[in-house]
Amino acid sequence: MRKRRYVLAVVVLAMVTGLLISIPSSSARTTSSQNTWYRFWVHMNAYAHWTINGCFRDGGQNATWKDYNGGCGGSMEAGDFRAHAFVHSTRVGWGWNGSELTVHGPGFTLYGVKPYNWFWYTVQDAVIDGVHYESGSTGSPGHMGGPLYVNLSSRQYLANAKLHEGQSMDLEGYLRAK
Repeated sequence: MRKRRYVLAVVVLAMVTGLLISIPSSSARTTSSQNTWYRFWVHMNAYAHWTINGCFRDGGQNATWKDYNGGCGGSMEAGDFRAHAFVHSTRVGWGWNGSELTVHGPGFTLYGVKPYNWFWYTVQDAVIDGVHYESGSTGSPGHMGGPLYVNLSSRQYLANAKLHEGQSMDLEGYLRAK
């Protein structure tokens, strides 16, 4: 009889413990939008026939990625993010001041930070078609939970018999709703 009570108590304790473990605490709950990562990719150009006003820094001089600050005006070549249409040849631009980087185009603006070598871009606030998004900051660049991967290429081109410095930029990775 004593053995049966002991077994019954162990079974009841196991059932109750299992039940308690399976009940999520309210602090552990997150919304589905915070857990859903959406692939983001754009390719933008600011050189040759793609450029709107090229890449410039203070004083109107050509800007390169090595400059502390600057800005580029160009055109969208391709891109993909949910239902947003990144229309070919529409105007885009990006500007930087130290580690701060802003990228903008029709229906989207991204604000965030980058390192000196431009390898990644942590998007702190992206507004795309009126919805706010962010990238991760702790994962690998270009992967879920990480910043966007940046491929920034310098491009030289001839315009008005002068050699100019331009850029093309790919941003690739994942964003989630804030």
